[in-house]
Amino acid sequence: MDGAEISKDDETAGVVPLSELVVRLGPLLTSKDVEERLRGYWRLIAAVEASCTGPNEPALSSEEVRHVAQFVECRLRDHSALMAPTLRGILAVLRQPAAADDSVERLLQGLFQEGNCQACPLADRLVYYRVFAVALARFPGVVSRLGSAFALAVVQAMDGERDPRGLAAAFPLHARVVSQLGTAASPLYEDLFEVVACYFPIDFTPTSDDDKGQVSREELSEALRKCLSATPAFAPYCIPLVQEKLDSTPLSTKMDTVSLLYACLDGVYGNAELQSVECARGLFCTLRDEALGKADVNLSSAAVLCIGKLFAAAETPPIVHPCDGLLDDAFREWMRAVSGDAMTQDRLAAANAVWISALRNSKTTAQRLGIETFNCLVAELNRTADAEPRDILPRLACAKDLFHVLELSGLKDSDARERCFVTLMKLSVDASAEVRSEVFHTLGAFLPLCSDSEADLVVSYVGAAAVTETDAVALDGITDCVSCLAQLDRSTAGQTEDNKGTGPGRVLNLCRRILHAINKELEKRAASSTRTAAEEEEELPVGKECLWAVGQDAASYRLATDTLLEAMHNWAQAGTAETVAVAAGLLRRLWERSSPNQPPPDALPRLVAFASDNAATLARSDRLCEELRLIVEVILASGSCDEQTRDGMMRALVDRLLAGRTDAHDRGLSDEQLLLPPSSFAGLARVLEAFLACVKDDAQQLIIMTRVTDVLLDEDGMSLTEFQTESCCRLLAGLANRLDQNSLDDVITRACETVETVRERRFLTWCWLAWSVGHRNHHEAFKCLLDRVLKTVSSSGSVSPVCVRKGFAVLFREVTEGPLRPSTGASVNPLLRQKTLYAVLPELLASLRRSQPEAETAAAALVSILDVLPVEVLRGCQDQVIPSVVLSLQALQPLGMVSSLQCLARLLRESDSLKAVMGHVDTLVPRLLSFARFEGSMQVRMRALECLQLLADGPEVKVLPLKPRVLRDLKPSLGDRKRLVRKAAADASCAWSLLGEL
Repeated sequence: MDGAEISKDDETAGVVPLSELVVRLGPLLTSKDVEERLRGYWRLIAAVEASCTGPNEPALSSEEVRHVAQFVECRLRDHSALMAPTLRGILAVLRQPAAADDSVERLLQGLFQEGNCQACPLADRLVYYRVFAVALARFPGVVSRLGSAFALAVVQAMDGERDPRGLAAAFPLHARVVSQLGTAASPLYEDLFEVVACYFPIDFTPTSDDDKGQVSREELSEALRKCLSATPAFAPYCIPLVQEKLDSTPLSTKMDTVSLLYACLDGVYGNAELQSVECARGLFCTLRDEALGKADVNLSSAAVLCIGKLFAAAETPPIVHPCDGLLDDAFREWMRAVSGDAMTQDRLAAANAVWISALRNSKTTAQRLGIETFNCLVAELNRTADAEPRDILPRLACAKDLFHVLELSGLKDSDARERCFVTLMKLSVDASAEVRSEVFHTLGAFLPLCSDSEADLVVSYVGAAAVTETDAVALDGITDCVSCLAQLDRSTAGQTEDNKGTGPGRVLNLCRRILHAINKELEKRAASSTRTAAEEEEELPVGKECLWAVGQDAASYRLATDTLLEAMHNWAQAGTAETVAVAAGLLRRLWERSSPNQPPPDALPRLVAFASDNAATLARSDRLCEELRLIVEVILASGSCDEQTRDGMMRALVDRLLAGRTDAHDRGLSDEQLLLPPSSFAGLARVLEAFLACVKDDAQQLIIMTRVTDVLLDEDGMSLTEFQTESCCRLLAGLANRLDQNSLDDVITRACETVETVRERRFLTWCWLAWSVGHRNHHEAFKCLLDRVLKTVSSSGSVSPVCVRKGFAVLFREVTEGPLRPSTGASVNPLLRQKTLYAVLPELLASLRRSQPEAETAAAALVSILDVLPVEVLRGCQDQVIPSVVLSLQALQPLGMVSSLQCLARLLRESDSLKAVMGHVDTLVPRLLSFARFEGSMQVRMRALECLQLLADGPEVKVLPLKPRVLRDLKPSLGDRKRLVRKAAADASCAWSLLGEL
């Protein structure tokens, strides 16, 4: 019987005053029957607990608390069956606001004398630990007076605890006792340590079907670690334990031991606790062996961190003993590793990590041995300058790490710095790309140690390499070095006159040098190259990569911006559109990557003016149009221009689109003379797409849309390229999404007019408009346009299958990019693709059953759909999709089958879809076998074989009759000239061979 059960039986507990309740319970409390006394006792304790925890119960008075405390104290000497409510009673008294110190002290002393924690069940032991915790929190004066008696009681209470849940409560209590009692517990330090040390390391694995799973091994290990490292006074007992456990074999034990030592050294132990040089040396040697070992990467890393804390603790005052011998031993170990020719790269890196950790954590070590370490490393680099990269690279990595450490204390020996710089230059001459890259990484770390003159040499060397290096591996190192240069500043705290670092002037000069090289390269390529803009940019010198790093400096960022804008203008005047596209791409990446700088405030007006003045140049380069659109988006996203400037630039661009330059009439030119040709119009339309969120005037939108529609559907637009057509359609779709149904009528009517010479552009226009108005939920316009699209697909010879694929790809495209992207504020219907799929599938399925031209066109549409729809959508309408896929496999030629085969494979992996496909297996298998032998495309053969393999998982009653034919027809594929096809054929053959055998 427990307290919860009894308190439910007694409706009066916690309701009547305590004195009256005691009178009522008198016969039970004084009964000679233990069960009766237990029943009354639980009712009394429930009332006392309710008085301090119940929201509506008044707290007991000090006199009532005193009487309850005396009664509970007497019960400690009563029958053992009363121990559970007695512990609850003590806890309730300690929680009473009116509890007096003398009452609490007598209760605790009685508990110390009469209690036996480990003889109680777990629930009572947890209450036992809570009594101690509440006493520590609410009665620190009482605990302080009890002193070592309280500590001894805690030791006795938790001694022998085996349940993980009990330990989870006891360990935090132990750590708090040690911390709060301090020297008052000094007579019992050894007992306090030993009572928890016996649990180290924690060997406990929770099980899923056990309540012990509520406590994890990691939680217990962390709590135990805090106990063992609670006070420096535990050092005489803890250090031998650590030394013993580090010699253990289990990896988990070593990891726990290193973590314990780290916790002890991290601000707890100092020089005095290390006891002797021999003790510190012994710990260092053991940790060094673990750091250099290959047992476990995590253990090696933890050992390295621990070594750093060991050296930091060794110089903590008061200096009981010098650690010079320990430093000398560690330095000699590092020297042996660096100078050893047979040392592996991993072991050298580990040895360097050990010594670097000592230098980083010990000022004494850095001051005494830092320059000696530096000189030794430079000498080794000189000695191995002509060695293999595998010997040089680890030492360069050592140098890079060492420079970061020496930066903290400074390196005032100019001769040593000069020797280092000369050595690094020597290493980069006629070296491999890996070595050159590591040299530049090391130079970046070396820069904070340099004086002004030395930094000038570094900048000069890096600048020369930045415009001549072509290897991608070395470029990474150069860019990193330039980034380090750009991040330095003369105002860095702690710099001296001899070590000022680099200022923005050097970065600016480096930026000029890089830009000059890029400009020269552009001149050369503009004069002789006919390659595309993408190829041009890929072959530019590494200076472009360094440009992003240099751009971190504000002055260099502005210089690069002005230079690239000027270059764009100059090359546009020269008519080299592809070169302009390269410069625009460089400018965009500069603004994207050079954080935290933003495009200058005048960037948008300059870009819009450039686009307006060079519309003819835009018409000659699709890449330039796209780059300008992306640049405008970067500017608008950065917030570098205000709303007034943004709207003004948008209006200027619209004016140029509709009627030419804003000063046209002042120059005596008519609107007809200034109307842009379709190709130039399309280029500016691409740029205007970036301003879609700013176009808010319905009348203005209608005018733009009418002009775009005229360009798309008039015969004058026959010269439009595919990219230019898409540009116009994207702008039209973005504007259509912002209009209401009534305003759209004229545009829809104009778009649906029959113009036989532009059938394909008209078809694409319908698809873009249907996609746009569908997201706006203009149901009538969407249905009208979709009907036109489907009628065109079902009409023989209206448009080519290629055009159909492009159009249906538009109908099912995502909105994350393009004219309806989130930044435009467009309306989006997340279910539009499903709605469109259900609308077009029946018509496509009907067209697949007609004559070959119509079936091929419908199959092309279906392939576009299958390319973009996720399997979850296909699964929801598999009854319509599966017949369509099967028919498309019969209608299209093999070269158009990859998408259909990929979709079929996705469906076959779903158990429900696989069963649905079985109704067409007799038609599918022969077609797939013919595709498996198609010579025109390896992808077709591989996808067909994959589908055949998946079909073997179908019901045997359906697929087993086809086994002989499949195995016979797969034999030619097993000897295919392509390895991947042979592998796919082997997998399929194996799957079919096992049918009926198991």
